[in-house]
Amino acid sequence: AASLSPILFLRLISASQSSHSVSMPIFAVNFLGYSHGKSLQTMGQKDKVLSPLQHGLAGSLGGLYMTVLIAPGERIKCLLQIQTTGKAKYSGPMDVIKAVVS
Repeated sequence: AASLSPILFLRLISASQSSHSVSMPIFAVNFLGYSHGKSLQTMGQKDKVLSPLQHGLAGSLGGLYMTVLIAPGERIKCLLQIQTTGKAKYSGPMDVIKAVVS
């Protein structure tokens, strides 16, 4: 049986930390929205069982929360990524925000 060397294991962990540090807060916001969606439909009744449609609606609210959080950041990232040739129009994320808002 092959075993994973400790050095390889540490490299795998360090490589995945950056993706986890980005995705964990996003999923936390998603679950917060889902929780709010469930509580809006149960109106404080802890023992109420939701139908699949109601779970879907609660999940949709979680998706809405996530979209509000992610969409502006994705727009900034895309505007920075497309300036690959020639003189850069934006110097960084704050420059993009100033240009988009004004």
